[in-house]
Amino acid sequence: MTHEVPYHKVKKVRTIPLSVKALQILTERQLIEIAEFVFTINNNSINQNTLSHKFHEYAIKANINPKLNFHSLKHTFASWLVQKGVSIYEVQKFLGHSNVSVT
Repeated sequence: MTHEVPYHKVKKVRTIPLSVKALQILTERQLIEIAEFVFTINNNSINQNTLSHKFHEYAIKANINPKLNFHSLKHTFASWLVQKGVSIYEVQKFLGHSNVSVT
């Protein structure tokens, strides 16, 4: 079972699936700390470039493919959905693509 939460990017609102466990973790976190953002550093939002840079840095330290970047997770998410039998049109919606050919 999954729950869905809105995701905002470039003034688009998308709904993304969350597992029951993920929803539980976020709910517990919300009870402990009230913040505008889910992930913060010193109660401030995390800059997208900082997040991408750190992800790449940690991937290299872990001896993972140096071409791996934070955006790669979006591709992995899409691949896993397709492997689980989710329709390409649903994947398109989750990724926020305007056209299925982009997906």
